Amino acid sequence: MPILLILMMWTLLEIAVFVKVGAYLGAFGVVVMTLLTAMVGIAVVRLQGLSLLKTMQDDWRHGHDVMEATLDGGLLLLGGFLMLVPGFVSDVLGAFLLIPWMRHWLVGANRRERLNRWGRTIVIQIRRPDDPW
Repeated sequence: MPILLILMMWTLLEIAVFVKVGAYLGAFGVVVMTLLTAMVGIAVVRLQGLSLLKTMQDDWRHGHDVMEATLDGGLLLLGGFLMLVPGFVSDVLGAFLLIPWMRHWLVGANRRERLNRWGRTIVIQIRRPDDPW
């Protein structure tokens, strides 16, 4: 039930912001802004996503922990999704998630929370059958 209430409040907030921005820019300006933010979101996710995928592959190949890169990728995808959803509030939140240092800050906060909760991080190492070590 609380999720439904949150979604309803989010929708009302997006509509209110659309009306305010529409009164200032006009209907054509709102449509153009919505399309531009979607295109920028797609472009940024594509560029940063490919770089992040390469980083994850290198970390995995060298046996490093990929948890932080996975969380970073999830936040990047969430930011891109929020940029695609019509609405200026979701665009602002999505834009914050597309900024690399903002995602690193959130991932660092998650790491600190995991360390505070469990006291340590468990790393599971999986080796290939042809790996002698």
